[in-house]
Amino acid sequence: MAPLGSIAWGALAAVYALWILYLAAMNLRRAREAGRLTRLVRAIALPVIGATVAIDVAVNLVLATVVFFDRPREWTVSERLARYLPGTDWRARVALWVGVHLLDPFDPSGSHLRR
Repeated sequence: MAPLGSIAWGALAAVYALWILYLAAMNLRRAREAGRLTRLVRAIALPVIGATVAIDVAVNLVLATVVFFDRPREWTVSERLARYLPGTDWRARVALWVGVHLLDPFDPSGSHLRR
């Protein structure tokens, strides 16, 4: 069995990897919306998008379930956080903090979780 510290570092690494991939995906989205995404870049970006989706789903199904003490009803972390936002409990406060500080500044729309 892995020591608890190793599990915590692995969880932190997964969340950080997801955020880095989110930044890449938002940059690709910005380029696509500006009409600057060539066929070559789209082809090269497919593995990045695939990795983003895979890690997002894994983090949502495993880590977010443990952190939020709540079974997933959706596939991605963003969808889960958006579901928490109409509320006023601790989950909503965490979702709002993540949205405001980690997601919204990089989403071309300015509001990733659509509050």
